[in-house]
Amino acid sequence: MKLSSASVRLAALLLLAVIVVASGKSIDKIRRLPPGIERMFTRKDGIRPPKGYVSQSPRTVEGRFTSRVNHFDPQNRDTFEFNYLHNDQYYRQGGPLFIVVGGHYPVNPYFMENSHFRDVAALEGAWLATNEHRYFGESYPTEDLSTENLRFMRTEQVLFDLIEWIDFLRREVMGDPNARVILHGVGYGGSLATWARQRFPNIIDGAWGSSAPVRATTNFEEFAVEVGNIIRERGSDQCYNRIFQAFHTAENLIDAGRTEMISEMFNTCDPVDTDNPLEVELFFFAMMFSLEAAMVEDYDIENIGRVCDALTDDEFGTGLEGLSAFLL
Repeated sequence: MKLSSASVRLAALLLLAVIVVASGKSIDKIRRLPPGIERMFTRKDGIRPPKGYVSQSPRTVEGRFTSRVNHFDPQNRDTFEFNYLHNDQYYRQGGPLFIVVGGHYPVNPYFMENSHFRDVAALEGAWLATNEHRYFGESYPTEDLSTENLRFMRTEQVLFDLIEWIDFLRREVMGDPNARVILHGVGYGGSLATWARQRFPNIIDGAWGSSAPVRATTNFEEFAVEVGNIIRERGSDQCYNRIFQAFHTAENLIDAGRTEMISEMFNTCDPVDTDNPLEVELFFFAMMFSLEAAMVEDYDIENIGRVCDALTDDEFGTGLEGLSAFLL
């Protein structure tokens, strides 16, 4: 299942709208989307398995589970269905239930059929399953994505979707209401896994979060340090220094009021409004997002080296010149 292009375009337009509102410009004056947002149009599957992947196991079964739209309003009886997959290929009687927790991407059997978690499930005789997060793929709890309807897009609602589905799997699918439950998730899905373990320790026996952001912070410097180390290892020190130089040069130029130069180098419609902190932050976010997307494209670690080769080409005298040329 794939995230529809309409959903991706809506997400991109919402981000574009934020930029427009923040800058006070009309949409007609925007010649092109920032490069980071443009990449969203070409990455329609979000976090995705290898291109063209289809289930390799005849034991992988699709299903739809009915959940409440609002778990916290007893007067609201509205329901919706979300997709899930399960596989009993490695299950042995009395074994646990291993779940790959869905994140911000359509459900796909890849992470259930091709991962270390799958290998552990085979050793432990576990039943495997994975769910689709509400508002993604084909699992929409509302007719549209209006601001009013997005109020149901909360982790508390998602956790109760997950727990009620787990209860259903144990009772109706596995036939073992006391089966142990182990959760695994990547990124945001990993966060959900750890939060579910904390919130429902009587149901969830263990959780494994891979690259899961479990500590909420507005300035997570440790993450930047780790990314920098990866760029040095998979690229080069010169590449890291070029990126560092580029961002700091851009900061210095904006602080000095030299926004015309930034506008020319990055092809913005108007100079960045230095009196609008949100517009400045969005400009740097677009640069960062574009660079990150290029480096992690298709989960190919070799992309980091290819990006670094472009940024450190001898034709560029400065890091800022190399970055602007690469992004545009």
